[in-house]
Amino acid sequence: QSGGCEYGVAWGRLTNGDRSNPPFFLQPVNNENWTDGGEHAGGEAGSQTQIVVFPKAGIYASVLTNTDMNDEDAAQKIMKEILAWVKNLPNAGPTPTPPTPTPPTPTPPSPSPPSCSNSPPNWKDSYGDGCQWYVNNGCDEANDYAGTQGKT
Repeated sequence: QSGGCEYGVAWGRLTNGDRSNPPFFLQPVNNENWTDGGEHAGGEAGSQTQIVVFPKAGIYASVLTNTDMNDEDAAQKIMKEILAWVKNLPNAGPTPTPPTPTPPTPTPPSPSPPSCSNSPPNWKDSYGDGCQWYVNNGCDEANDYAGTQGKT
């Protein structure tokens, strides 16, 4: 109890000292840290609620259920199942940050297709073959067959 206060706006305060004799629905989390904990329950004809908070343990749970009042502890029984399930969850710890993507390795540019250099427009060799023929077949001998337009 903090400052002698047992309730806060109809909330029951829970501390580590309360773990010695917990309500049945809190038994699954009896070994958790109850510092600054609290619980609240309520009901009307046709509905029941149960809320628990254990901030130091990272546990927050709420049950809102419809009922025909056939079980006065329906919300608490559901809460017990939820808390038993939560207790068995692995501790996820802090939210992981996604890895920084590695930029793709740049692909070297494709080599440019061979082309004629210093080509006068419409250049032809002594056989009438243009620059493109040498691009397709090899440029090594282009100068040997230079036409009247000179070397390409």
